[in-house]
Amino acid sequence: MKRVGVITAVRKPDGAPPYEVRWTDDDHVGVVFPGPDAVIEAAPRR
Repeated sequence: MKRVGVITAVRKPDGAPPYEVRWTDDDHVGVVFPGPDAVIEAAPRR
């Protein structure tokens, strides 16, 4: 199942998981340890 979320918080100083994620389909917020098939894209710089 494909889901799209926005990382809202990084809990470790080195940027490693877990991440707090807000899922775009239902606005649910949860803690995620991304698996090997996860794709994380950086937001474009403004």
